[in-house]
Amino acid sequence: MRSTKYRTMSLVAVGVLAAASLAACSSSSSGGDASGGDVVASGGTLQDLYTAAKKEGKVVVWGGEDPAELQGAFAEFSKTYPGLKLEMTAVNPDEQATKLVTGQAAGQALPDIIQGRREFMPTLVDAKLINSNPGWAGYQVPANTISADGGLIEYKSVYVLAYNKNVVKDPSTVPSTWDELNNAAWKGKLSVDPRGFPFNILAVSKGADATVEYVKSLKSTTNPAIIKGSTAGLVKLSAGAQALRPAVLEDVKTQQASGAPLDVKVPTPVLVQDTLWYLTSGAKDKAAAMLFAIWYTSATGGQLLTAKQDNRTNQLPQEASSGGEVVSYDTADKAAIVASVTPKIAGVLGGS
Repeated sequence: MRSTKYRTMSLVAVGVLAAASLAACSSSSSGGDASGGDVVASGGTLQDLYTAAKKEGKVVVWGGEDPAELQGAFAEFSKTYPGLKLEMTAVNPDEQATKLVTGQAAGQALPDIIQGRREFMPTLVDAKLINSNPGWAGYQVPANTISADGGLIEYKSVYVLAYNKNVVKDPSTVPSTWDELNNAAWKGKLSVDPRGFPFNILAVSKGADATVEYVKSLKSTTNPAIIKGSTAGLVKLSAGAQALRPAVLEDVKTQQASGAPLDVKVPTPVLVQDTLWYLTSGAKDKAAAMLFAIWYTSATGGQLLTAKQDNRTNQLPQEASSGGEVVSYDTADKAAIVASVTPKIAGVLGGS
C-alpha cells in the first residue's frame, strides 16, 4: 500500500453521491437519520459508529493508493467490521483539489473521504469541501493522530537521498545536507520529481523565496533528470541511469527488499511529509468513512498492515531521529508556506 508513490493510474469509476445528496446529508446530520447523524456528531463508542455505518453500507474513497492494495486493506478492516463496501477512485493528492472543486461546480459525484496532504488543503477548505472538525476525539483517537486541519494522519514519510551503490562507490560523498546537493559534482547524475517535493518542505526552514532560488540554482548546476513518480524514479536509479534521487524512505526500502542496489543518507534538515485522511463536508456515508479512517490510522488496525507491507506508519521512523533539525508542516502557517511554494517550484522543474 503505497500512497507516496502516487502511481499514475486511470480512474476507477465509482457511483457516488450527487450534489443534491450532499445538501440533504449535510442538513440531516443532526437529525438522527439513516446515516447515523446523531451518533457521528456527538461521538460515542466505535460500536456506535459501526452501527451507523452498517445503515450506510459503504464508504466512497478518493486516494493515491493502488486500488487493489486499498481493497486488500479494506478486506482486513472487514474482518473486524463486516457488511460494508468500498468504492474507490484513484486520484493523486496533487490532483484532488482541482477535481473536487470542478466536480462540485458541475454537480458531479464526490467522495466521502480523501487521502490527501496539507499543502493541497487550502483550496478545499476555502471551497468548504473539507470537514475541519469531524469529531475524531469523541472516538478516543489519539491526539497526535489528529491534524489541526481536521485530518487523521495515516503515515509520515521522511525524505532521504537514495543512491545507487554501484554508481556511488564512496558513500561519504553523498550530500549530508540539502544545500550540499547543489553541487556541480552531481551534474547529470541526479533525478528529481517535477511536482516540487521534497523541496517545498524545505521552504519551512529556508523560506519560500530562498527555496525557489535554491531550486533554480540546483537545476542550473546539476541539470537533473526530471522523472515524475517515486517508483519510476527509483527504478531508473536502480538501473544506474542516475546516481542520486530524493525519495521517501519507505519507497527505497520497498526497492531494497526486491534486490535493488540502493542505499540512503538522511540529509539535514530532516524533511517530513504527512499523508492524511480527510472527511469531506456533507459526506453521505459519514459514519462508515470515519470508522474506516479511524481503523486505518490505529496502532492495532491499519498501521499493523502498512508497517508490514510498506514500512510506513504514522510515527516517525527511527532514521528521522538522527539528531538533526526535523522540518514538517504540521501547523496552518507552515502548511501555507508549503502550499504557496509548491507550484512555484513545480514551475521551475517543469511540473504542474
